[in-house]
Amino acid sequence: MNSPIFGRSVNYAAELGGNIIRDESGEVISADAIRLKWIVAINQTAVDLGLATTDFSTGETADEVTWLWEKAWTELMQNFSKSLPPGVQVFYANGRRYTILYEAVHRLDIFTHSILYILYPVYCVSS
Repeated sequence: MNSPIFGRSVNYAAELGGNIIRDESGEVISADAIRLKWIVAINQTAVDLGLATTDFSTGETADEVTWLWEKAWTELMQNFSKSLPPGVQVFYANGRRYTILYEAVHRLDIFTHSILYILYPVYCVSS
């Protein structure tokens, strides 16, 4: 099937999962799952003007508008996933989610390492 957006052939059925049901003519009428992808382009002019940031957890560079869009999208998906009917689940991933996870783990590591720096000398002196 030709995509009306991209103007090229796209196999939409490849993005479906679970139990896929087709009608008599072979058209998909139902599926248990679908994978959707959004690709965001960076504003190179903003990067050249220094109006960009590098995400320290993923190494990706993002201009401010793209970064704010991703933040809004993440919040939308968090809220949307909480309001779904029983049996419907949404799984989503993006750079910002990895950043949130990285920051949480990093904070835990700092706490753990702080305790170890205190306990290690005590262990060395007592042994």
